[in-house]
Amino acid sequence: MLMSPDYHILKSALAGVESFGNCLQLADTEDYVSKEHRLNDIRMGTAAMKWVPVSREDLDETVFAEIKKRTASLINNRETETREKAIRCLGLLQAMEYTEEIKECLSHDVSSTRLAALLTLADFHSCESSELFIKFAEKGTEEEKYTAIEAIGRLKIKESVPLLRETVINGSNSLRKAAITALGEMGDIEADRFLKGLLGSEDLQLKKIAARVIFGGEKGVKPGYLKEEKQRLTRLRENKFPFVINSMDAAIRYAVPEIREYHERELTGLIAWVCEDFSATRRDLVEAGLISRSNGICELTERGKTVWSVEHFIMEKYMKKAV
Repeated sequence: MLMSPDYHILKSALAGVESFGNCLQLADTEDYVSKEHRLNDIRMGTAAMKWVPVSREDLDETVFAEIKKRTASLINNRETETREKAIRCLGLLQAMEYTEEIKECLSHDVSSTRLAALLTLADFHSCESSELFIKFAEKGTEEEKYTAIEAIGRLKIKESVPLLRETVINGSNSLRKAAITALGEMGDIEADRFLKGLLGSEDLQLKKIAARVIFGGEKGVKPGYLKEEKQRLTRLRENKFPFVINSMDAAIRYAVPEIREYHERELTGLIAWVCEDFSATRRDLVEAGLISRSNGICELTERGKTVWSVEHFIMEKYMKKAV
């Protein structure tokens, strides 16, 4: 399909490459703490509007290389949409072997194509492209400047600090905000000093953005609270790491190993291994009629037993083949 001369077929092919790239991105960026975590994402991929994770280790390297090669062959396509989708797909695929070809796209006559190339180089974490990012942050279109400044912050390009300071003083509102955020990501003494100086600015908007970048909007907590809470959660969770915030599905799937009665404390501990907000998850299970609770004893209801049986059947029959 990627070799077809037909625009519509190419469009469908690149949509498939994009979906595949998003699957890879999820596996690359998600910190999978356990096999159950990855299985849960695969099971809930559609329902949670998430891409199903695909590990690079599971790929056929020959096929993967060919997909990247054929996608890269489209970055000079005469159709703008095809050309730019191919460029962005290479970013999702982390096809850094095509960095030079992407750099050539920065000279394209169409601004949106240049923008796509900038975004892909940023996806590549291409520090060797520092001068190009600085050039576009200084002389590009408004959108190109914004994208380049964001990339500068992500890559911590410290030689750009003077330019970022100038942008904060004379740039448009959106560029000023992007530049302040980028300065905050630098970890640079000169940048930090400049940001702290903005706290005394008469421009209330600048003060607000700078304060958010410096302090992160964090509220104070009582002394000793975090330490005590961490100790309590360590006792409750033992050596397990929760991988969802609040999910009845994940709790039924992984926190209830068998259909039997559970002491409330035991079930709470099991849910805490899976869900960050275990109290809310337990309450939701009761309110949804999946679990009954009486005199400190918790048990799956008839509805809960049905859900449990279906989910465990799916996990045993199909999902374990996915990892």
